[in-house]
Amino acid sequence: MALIIGIRDGLEKGFTKEELGLTNGFALGAVCMHAGVGHIGGASYRTVVSAEETHERFKLVLDAMPLWDDQENSAPYKWLTNLDNIKRLEANDWSCNVGNKSREEFLHHMKNIIFDNATRDTMFKYAPSPSWEDIKSQKEIAIHIVGSMLKGYELDNDYIIDTLVHGFELFESDKPFYDGLYLRFDENDCVHYLSAEREEE
Repeated sequence: MALIIGIRDGLEKGFTKEELGLTNGFALGAVCMHAGVGHIGGASYRTVVSAEETHERFKLVLDAMPLWDDQENSAPYKWLTNLDNIKRLEANDWSCNVGNKSREEFLHHMKNIIFDNATRDTMFKYAPSPSWEDIKSQKEIAIHIVGSMLKGYELDNDYIIDTLVHGFELFESDKPFYDGLYLRFDENDCVHYLSAEREEE
């Protein structure tokens, strides 16, 4: 997908050519992809990110993923971490064709980025990083089961077990699952069970 970013008729709106080089440029587009900001403010959007939160997100992204040499003293860094400039973008209908992320999704993404940067040259670089979609899906599964039980619906134990095993990807045939026993699946009866024997490869 091509990056579409910037302000229409920016010169007429009081922006300089140097400013438009930043507000309409690829570097800011990269920041926006990580910050999860495609539009600032605007109550009609499903996920609204205010100018104040955009300012904080941009700064966090830039501090975690420096784009310029001597970043803190560079003009682009100073411009993007100035709240008044972010409010100017909002007032002049600046946009970027990336989706607005919720605050929770943005923070989850940044935790992964910062962890990856900190562990790039260590054994921990192989640590799994669950996606926000995985976490949302797992939370929805837990809400469905807990809500159904609290409303008094009778849920079959096999249904609950199967839903949790698949939703949280608990099946690892080569490792003990619980109390030294292995999680197995009976394909004839379509049920999970515990066994002292690990599954044959």
